[in-house]
Amino acid sequence: MLTKIDDIRLYRPMVFNAVTRARFFRDRRRRWLAHVGRATDAKAVLIDQLCALEWDIRRLETREAQNGKLTAHDRNALAAWRRHFREALRQLGPAAAAQPAEDALAYARRVYGPARGDAAA
Repeated sequence: MLTKIDDIRLYRPMVFNAVTRARFFRDRRRRWLAHVGRATDAKAVLIDQLCALEWDIRRLETREAQNGKLTAHDRNALAAWRRHFREALRQLGPAAAAQPAEDALAYARRVYGPARGDAAA
């Protein structure tokens, strides 16, 4: 079970292999699904793209931190992946807002129309 502090901490791998990739994708998918609320097929594809892009971005940023610099090809790839990541975020949209619960009277008015003699009509 996740605690509140676990929800705050992002999973950031130090080693990039198949196991840490699976953990990373599981963490990010959970977070993005919570962000969008109900996921359609299009949103699920975007979430997978976001996870893959962020994985590649973090991998190159870690390589840069360890080696001190990147090749020109890696710098161009990193810049492109960051642009694609921002675009995918824009397409995903803002966080899903919690809808306030509708009270029974408002539901009845919406479904059945106003009652006779109802001043709220």
